[in-house]
Amino acid sequence: MGQSRAQNSVKNSLFALLLKLLQIAFPFITRTIIIRSLGLAYVGVSGLFTSIFGVLNIAELGVGSALLQALYEPIKNNDKEKINAIIAFYKRAYFYIGIIVSVVGLVLTPFLKYIIKDGTYPDDLNIYYIYLVGLVSTAVGYMIYSYKSLLLEAFQKGRVANKVRIVVSILEYGVQIPLLIVTKNYYLYITVGLGFSIFTILMIAIACNRELPGYMPVGELPKDDVDKLGRNISSLFLYKIGSIVNNNVDGIVISVFLGATILGAYNNYYLIVSSISALITVIYTAILPSVGQVVQDKSKGENYSRLIKSATIDGWLNGWCSICFACLLSPFIKIWAGEESIFGEIFAALFGVYFFFWRILDPVSMYKDALGLWWKDKWRPLTTALVNLVSNIILVHVIGIYGILLSTIIAVATISFPFSVRVLMNYLGKSSKQYLLNTLKMILFVFVVGIITWCTCRIIKVGNEHINLMISCVICLLLPNVLFLVIYGKTPAVKDLIRYVKDKVCHASK
Repeated sequence: MGQSRAQNSVKNSLFALLLKLLQIAFPFITRTIIIRSLGLAYVGVSGLFTSIFGVLNIAELGVGSALLQALYEPIKNNDKEKINAIIAFYKRAYFYIGIIVSVVGLVLTPFLKYIIKDGTYPDDLNIYYIYLVGLVSTAVGYMIYSYKSLLLEAFQKGRVANKVRIVVSILEYGVQIPLLIVTKNYYLYITVGLGFSIFTILMIAIACNRELPGYMPVGELPKDDVDKLGRNISSLFLYKIGSIVNNNVDGIVISVFLGATILGAYNNYYLIVSSISALITVIYTAILPSVGQVVQDKSKGENYSRLIKSATIDGWLNGWCSICFACLLSPFIKIWAGEESIFGEIFAALFGVYFFFWRILDPVSMYKDALGLWWKDKWRPLTTALVNLVSNIILVHVIGIYGILLSTIIAVATISFPFSVRVLMNYLGKSSKQYLLNTLKMILFVFVVGIITWCTCRIIKVGNEHINLMISCVICLLLPNVLFLVIYGKTPAVKDLIRYVKDKVCHASK
């Protein structure tokens, strides 16, 4: 059974990684076409509506996470009747969520023109059609066969759904990209996208029926199970609100105060940074042992040692990416999207810092969640979100677009990170100060290495922008990693990582 779980985990990770690569590459291509043929405003408006739909997803309230967890035990016990009852509950809940999203979305429709700053998008752009297509896509995702994906994931067969998504994505963009190039019709482009979204849901349902026959949404859960699900969902509510606000408020604030064109340029940066972040998450999950499988069997001292190792590797990876963003974002976006799409070197550097703080919580959150400690700081995500929102509104008036990034950094540095560390360290019986000090040392190291790398990239230049970018890429690949190995190479974390890689290479060569 253990080997089967491990094999499923590897297979699921590989298909998740392939899907994520496609989800990075195809939108990048289409965004390039849209920017060059239609303009930044189209990208900005699309990004704004994505943020609005993200906020509307608050209606989900963590239902999916709670029900996924509820499925594990009956699957383990092969209790088919209870599995069917749970997915019946899920189907009904998500249908009503889809209705709520639709109603609230329609109520917001007349106010769209007040959310986008006047004069920052073309007069002939029908923002209502774009919005309604996105709203239908969001609502339909809840209302038809949504439980099929959940069922596959619970049975550790998420790769089945991802295979469908991969194939349909290739077909979708194979139609959309030529259509966009030939017609330059954005409305046709998004309408085709809606059609393929519905087609994806239907194909996943068919694949699920073939892979897991006999599981149908029938039956009723006992009252005790419903009450337990209700408690779990309500406990996740604050986390859900905090996550939604943090992930979507930036785009809305930019649109209201700075306009669609500025939002489009900002989203170019955000697309790259968020894509790399998502890719790291997939890789990180695939290469690290599952904390949840071992954390309960280890002593608090062993868990702390593992946490420190994870934090060191995480700091290395995220620090290197942050340095790359600081050094490469501006020249890359200038070549890719044009001079009018860049905000300058300081903004790129700040985006690098933003990325580092975005992911600084990864090791702590991983262990805290595995130990079931999330409820001890259930107010933290909401508090962080409120600080982020208030800082956004204040700082965007003071320093413009820079304030959007700075507000997130402030919220994480002052609220989210220290409070999460304190909760975990209290459980492990360790000093929060020591962990925070280690993190501060890593931050200072990344900052110094970042300055060295940035200066080196700017000093070593030739006349051609493309060659300069390639030279900077090589510098960013080598210099930060060499310096990290010099400073951290003898730490247990790096030694274990080198040993792990050597073992895998030797095993593969046999």
